[in-house]
Amino acid sequence: FVRKFSDQLYAIYESSYSLFPPSPRLSSLSLGIIAWGTSGLAFGVVLVGFGAPMTWETFFMAVFIFNISTVIGAVVALPGGLGGFEGSAVFWVVRLFGMSTATATASALVIRFCTLWLNVAIGFVSFLLWHDLLAGAENVDRKSALALEPPGQPTVD
Repeated sequence: FVRKFSDQLYAIYESSYSLFPPSPRLSSLSLGIIAWGTSGLAFGVVLVGFGAPMTWETFFMAVFIFNISTVIGAVVALPGGLGGFEGSAVFWVVRLFGMSTATATASALVIRFCTLWLNVAIGFVSFLLWHDLLAGAENVDRKSALALEPPGQPTVD
């Protein structure tokens, strides 16, 4: 079975060197680690605000909780991991910090508002203002930009 596709698999393997050189991969990985780490630290700040002790251990556990909850949210396969993230975060906060379920739920909702829903709101406003944002831009292909407009909207020639 593998022998039948060996030439194609080898071509994919060889072309991956030009498609994925080490430098962009490492910089992307570094930026991802920084981004997810700071989101976890933000969760630590939220937990401290809800009464967790301000220690390094709190912040390390917060990074763990935030990231494992994000993975569980991805497995749930709902947009934004809705329900999966929150349920997992509440479980771990109650388990590791001994907080009440209500406090853990509030902390999960606060961090979700800050990390997910705020970004969704910014994206939604940007989408609504898309045409206005492009109106003042130079060197923009107006036809392709207006293709995102709902049907029935006038086009610019």
